[in-house]
Amino acid sequence: MGSFATKSYDYGNPFSMKMVNTGGVSGVEPEYIMESDPGVPLTAAKWRIKKILYDAGTNNANRILWAGGTNDFNKIANNYALYTYS
Repeated sequence: MGSFATKSYDYGNPFSMKMVNTGGVSGVEPEYIMESDPGVPLTAAKWRIKKILYDAGTNNANRILWAGGTNDFNKIANNYALYTYS
């Protein structure tokens, strides 16, 4: 399982991002993207988490689901695998 952090922009406001690729060789394993304000620890409940799903036939992203069904900044990044996504 690999991951990296970067800085991106959301509506002109900087935020921290952590991405987790769940690995595998098929190309359709989900990816998780966690976003929060810069400097927020991965253990703080101040992240929003999305899960990107891929189509098995084309390997193209086909769905984005949110942890807990919302894009609220109230999730813990380190717990991304424990959430229900919709």
